[in-house]
Parts: sequence; structure tokens; C-alpha cells
Amino acid sequence: MPPRGTNTTFFGRDVEPDGFPNFFGTSAAAPHAAAVAALMLQAVPTTTRHTVYVILKSTALDMGRPWFDFDSGFGLIQADRALAALEKLRTVVEK
Repeated sequence: MPPRGTNTTFFGRDVEPDGFPNFFGTSAAAPHAAAVAALMLQAVPTTTRHTVYVILKSTALDMGRPWFDFDSGFGLIQADRALAALEKLRTVVEK
């Protein structure tokens, strides 16, 4: 199922319907992407920006054409997969 927007309390229209209006686009997605990046940095503070970027891209779920498209970028960020990939990379690097 594709994302249904981000809940807000003050603008948009209620898509789900769960009683909260939704909004879409970069302004809705960017805080979520930043939060996942922050979780990654919290898990492994020495992680570089480049590593965060590569992992977020490689673990995203395609929502349109494969890899990148202008409608959904690299796809839906999956925090669980990104953190698992980071942990796997960390264990390989530490060996």
C-alpha cells in the first residue's frame, strides 16, 4: 500500500479517514527521512553522511519505476531495513 500522507491537525484533507487531515510531498517526507537518519546516527555515531545516504537509497521500497523516479524519488524509506543494513555494515567493518 502506498503512503497515505502525513497526519496533521490543521490543514489538508482526511484520506484514510482517521479524523486527521493529511498532507503530502517533500514537506511531509523530509522530517521522516531526517528522523530515520537521526536514528541511524544514534545507533552508530561514527556513521558518515555518505553512508546514511547510500543505505537510505538502497533499502527504500520502490513505489514507481525501479530505482529513481521524479514522483517518489528512491521510494519509501524503511527505517527497520536501514537500521539493519547499518548494523550489518558495522559488524563487517569491526571485523
